[in-house]
Amino acid sequence: INDGLQPDTMDPTNVQKARKVLLTTRDLLDVFSPVYPTKSIWSKVRALYKDGYEKVGYYQDLDHAHIDYSPDLWEQRHDDVMLWKATFASYASKHDVLGFLSGDVTDGCYDHKESHLFWGEMDGKLPCGYAPATPSLQSLASVQLHNALNYLQTIVQYDTVLGEVEEETFHNFRKELRSFLDEYDLFGFVLLPNAGDYAKPA
Repeated sequence: INDGLQPDTMDPTNVQKARKVLLTTRDLLDVFSPVYPTKSIWSKVRALYKDGYEKVGYYQDLDHAHIDYSPDLWEQRHDDVMLWKATFASYASKHDVLGFLSGDVTDGCYDHKESHLFWGEMDGKLPCGYAPATPSLQSLASVQLHNALNYLQTIVQYDTVLGEVEEETFHNFRKELRSFLDEYDLFGFVLLPNAGDYAKPA
């Protein structure tokens, strides 16, 4: 993140990698959220990564939207990113964030509302600190794909997606599918450990 968000070189055209790092880290925080207590360092760090992802996204939009923008708007969004970076660095310097996230986990099973796209549909069956990772991740992926399929089956019945209800359903489908794909990018070797065998010629 630090390399991609330098004040003198940062530009809306070159922050994509930094924003991807923010998203990936936020996804990791969500995937493993059930083993971190509520109202702990986890909650603050997750909120900071969410804010950073959005701030960098607003700045990147100046390029992606292909519109003319004023120097004042560029400077405002540039400063917003720099302020976020300073806030994150200040918090990290006062708290052992890495030590907390990589340290021993508790046996608890904690429900974080911020991670609803990952664990919100588990019907209270959250993995605990002692639960094996592989079946937990596979169960999560199965639920995400099931939810996405339900939304898709509804969407294909629509004549348009321009209505408020239709738009929300499509948005939910997109979020569920994106969450699964992000998880697959991170843990595909766990979700489908034998995937390489299917690609081999007979």
